[in-house]
Amino acid sequence: MDDNVMRKYAILPSEAVHYLMYDMGEDRWLCTLLLKQGYRVDYAAAADAYTFAPEGFDEFFNQRRRWMPSTIANIMDLLQDADATVKKNDNISRLYIIYQGTLMLSTMIGPATVLMMIAGAILTVFQVGLMESYYIACLPAAAFFSTLFLGSTEFSIIPGKTPKCILHVDDDCGPGWVYSDCSGRKPVSSQRHISCGFGY
Repeated sequence: MDDNVMRKYAILPSEAVHYLMYDMGEDRWLCTLLLKQGYRVDYAAAADAYTFAPEGFDEFFNQRRRWMPSTIANIMDLLQDADATVKKNDNISRLYIIYQGTLMLSTMIGPATVLMMIAGAILTVFQVGLMESYYIACLPAAAFFSTLFLGSTEFSIIPGKTPKCILHVDDDCGPGWVYSDCSGRKPVSSQRHISCGFGY
């Protein structure tokens, strides 16, 4: 581990994993470096913070798509230096490291678990074979991955917008909040708070 946090933080990425950690979640990367050097990161409720928050679904989706790989890469980095971090940082225990490992494992097996549940439901309801139910359950995921790898960024966001087009009433905003288009930016009632129109 590098003792100088800012020197390590200022290094230009030279490998793929560096790109995930340095450029796609630089704030998380800085927190990881601080924790590994024995510092403590606290939440300050009275602090004033200014940031550019996503104002639409497209921006929000792209933000989450950047943050998720960065989070996984940072957790892996913390787990790789777990012994040194526990010795150096009194605020991080072995139990916390186990929690981070469990979080990493559940993140990796989560999608497969969902596919198994969908396949089980298809098997039970439609009385098809086991392998056929898995093939059917994997079709939406395969189509989504195809849009990510083969389509443009704008095109790959369309599957995320689809549920909002189908379920166009947002219960969190109260009854009567109906979207007038699939983007969620033009609610029928303009008197309600605009954040309810973005679905997050």
